[in-house]
Amino acid sequence: MRRIGIHQPNYLPWLGYFRKIARCDEFVFYDNARLPLGKSYVSRNAIRTHQGTQWLTVPIGKEQIPISEVKVSDQRWRKKHVGSLMQSYGKAPYASVLKDAVFPVLEHEFDRIADLNIALIKSLASWIGLADVRFLRASELGLSEEGAESIEPILQALDATVYVTGKGAGTQRSIDEASLNALGIDVDYISAEFPEYRQLHGAFEPRMCAVDACANIGPDGVKRLLDGDGE
Repeated sequence: MRRIGIHQPNYLPWLGYFRKIARCDEFVFYDNARLPLGKSYVSRNAIRTHQGTQWLTVPIGKEQIPISEVKVSDQRWRKKHVGSLMQSYGKAPYASVLKDAVFPVLEHEFDRIADLNIALIKSLASWIGLADVRFLRASELGLSEEGAESIEPILQALDATVYVTGKGAGTQRSIDEASLNALGIDVDYISAEFPEYRQLHGAFEPRMCAVDACANIGPDGVKRLLDGDGE
């Protein structure tokens, strides 16, 4: 059985992204898809502060080109993000995730958003303990197709027997389950639901970036959430 997941390389993704990674043998960064119109998780995500939700946004070009080619347009954001993360999570029980997994990546000037996001995702996955997953980039698989048209070719190229995916509307538009089944590929829909966990700064806020859970409940707590057992 070869379980394959595919997802755009997002900035500091939420827990659902890492649940998908945790269920895979190989995870493909969907960087051959074109940058979505408007605001997207490719360049932004949310953290929990004492004032509520705050969005951290990386400035990028807006041209609708493959994500692998999208450039970071300004490097001054890095100091602000480091400061905001430290202010929000510096006193959390597992604040070490910042200096161990996040800040070492943010120290570097990445020219392209995909390179930055992939480095952060790999670093956080390692910190959580998702060590057995092999990461690949769709843009490096030598495919002629791009975007949604490349999903089946990616799965075939990797000899997938199971496609691990979410249940969102975007996913439903992008795949044809009957077509995948005809290729010998089953679809495993993972849940996007998570129980509440210990969180700083007042009432619980769901769907924060995964750093929130990492800093508050640590790698073991996060792995229990990813497994669906809660905290």
